[in-house]
Amino acid sequence: MRPLRVVYFVSYYLDFKGSQKSLLVLLRNLPAEVSTHVVFPGHGACVDAYRDAGMSVEVLPAPPALDTFGGGLLQTSVLARAGLLLRHVVPYGRRFARLLRRERADLAHFNDTRSMLLAGLGATFARTPSIWHVRGDERGLRTLSASAAALADGILCVAEAVRRTVPAPFRHKCRTVYNGVTPPDAAPRRCREALLASLDPGDGLAAPVAGPGDTPPGETTLAVVVGSIVPFKGIHHMIEAVRRLREAHPDLAKGLAVVIVGDAPYPDYAADVRAAAARLGTTIRFAGWDDEPLDWIRASDLVVLPTLEKEQLAIRGHARLIWGSEGFSRTVLEAMSCARPVIATRVAGVPEQVVDGVTGLLCAPSDPSSLADAFARFLGLPRAERVAMGEAGRDRVVSCFSVPQMVHGTVAAYRELMR
Repeated sequence: MRPLRVVYFVSYYLDFKGSQKSLLVLLRNLPAEVSTHVVFPGHGACVDAYRDAGMSVEVLPAPPALDTFGGGLLQTSVLARAGLLLRHVVPYGRRFARLLRRERADLAHFNDTRSMLLAGLGATFARTPSIWHVRGDERGLRTLSASAAALADGILCVAEAVRRTVPAPFRHKCRTVYNGVTPPDAAPRRCREALLASLDPGDGLAAPVAGPGDTPPGETTLAVVVGSIVPFKGIHHMIEAVRRLREAHPDLAKGLAVVIVGDAPYPDYAADVRAAAARLGTTIRFAGWDDEPLDWIRASDLVVLPTLEKEQLAIRGHARLIWGSEGFSRTVLEAMSCARPVIATRVAGVPEQVVDGVTGLLCAPSDPSSLADAFARFLGLPRAERVAMGEAGRDRVVSCFSVPQMVHGTVAAYRELMR
């Protein structure tokens, strides 16, 4: 019998981040009974990463009207969306249907909501069973989520909390499969001292003598935030939490240094965040985009995820409603796999990852005081307890969030849908 032929559609191609990395880990570990072909709507860093990994890759260019990012399409009217559907989505779906027939696809796997909405009609036209991979909180998308769920024959959710955000009439299609990671076994490319030295000379972050997880009193505790500087990641709350920590616990705050590692695709928000950080002196610094963010995680004493759930936020004086789209944070998984404790907000699937008080600390989203209290609690812990938290996190990854478990769950979903 020939292998099960699965065609994957990945809508985000310009960069190579969480959801694309998780899918690539899956593809590299699928059994021989599954044959893969990956389709992107444009050329970019993600396409190069998949090709470099030896994947079968194809670009099916999307029309310019659909090739926009940053939430612009979500702001359009219902009438405008209907026009996009008729003029662009339907024709693009027909092109994708031809590709599925040519590839003799048994199954189409859409890597996120945007992928399902952009090309899901193609699976319908080709009469190819389809899977929608839900990787984030869907409550902010409303009718778009319902449309994606209606198109899909099966739905993979990265956490139980994410499953509960899928529109209720379609939850019977859902199956939860956690993302998986493998604890690193090779030495990091760069050590802690080299990473801190790579920051601007005016940073004020001197490389501490102690190694990660072994920071003695009077030395720097390095906290790292890994992720794009975008509103829903809650960087503004993290900065405010550090300010409140300095007011309430100056002795503890004195030994804390924070580095934010990630690009800044929203210049206005990034400008506000940088201005707020500058008012704290040299406590918080920005490393920018890094191709190997795992080096920063391994150099840290603590990894922080300050994601928000939903809030009204003023950016450059303009009010915007921000919905969090966190699902099952890859940063949290990678931190745990590296035996680093985590401070994170209770959003989406994060409480399914972090055991509060055991592998890290959880706090309320959009609540700088709660986050400041978590910082104070962690900074007050003896070194041995910090190390134990990190080791418990690594044990939890091995037992609950391994790559073989992710592969097994996904292949089981494929077989179930084909039956």
